[in-house]
Amino acid sequence: VVCVNTFFWIFTLIMNPILKKSLDNQIFLGPSLELLNSYGAKNPYEVQQHYQIWRLFTPVVLSVGFSQFFIMNFLLMLIGSMVESYGMGPAKMFALYVVSTVGGELFGSSINYYGSCGCGPAVYGLVACLFTNVIMNWKALDPLEGTGKFCLIFVCIMLFAMTMLMTYQKAIPGQHFERSDVAVN
Repeated sequence: VVCVNTFFWIFTLIMNPILKKSLDNQIFLGPSLELLNSYGAKNPYEVQQHYQIWRLFTPVVLSVGFSQFFIMNFLLMLIGSMVESYGMGPAKMFALYVVSTVGGELFGSSINYYGSCGCGPAVYGLVACLFTNVIMNWKALDPLEGTGKFCLIFVCIMLFAMTMLMTYQKAIPGQHFERSDVAVN
């Protein structure tokens, strides 16, 4: 997954000058917003009004800039390896990745009209799976004693909070999609 994300991030950076577009001035090594939108960034208006369902899958491989690309892929490797070590095989990990991505994009499209991209929904799905695994295997944590269990829960909550803080306002700046984008008769 990280290799696919890296390929698409480099691809969008290469396509900027080829299509005579400049890099985003506000974001370090960020492709132009028009290019991200044309390659499938989450655009709730297009999903709801023009049934562009692929926009629920494609934002996960696009990145707004270097910081989002680096942080999200680091979290994917870190949390993904922790979740996979609990016995989930590659097929289950891929299913979790796709379901959490589509679910997150559907939820995001239903509550706001901001465009976005990045693998945030997949990371949140992995964090939720990790937290659920701790709760479901609470009895197996008996050797940790009282404070050890709460430290583990605290680490899971802090991991979720840090993920939320690092991805807060990672929507595409200035990309607000409304009905005004379409000519009204």
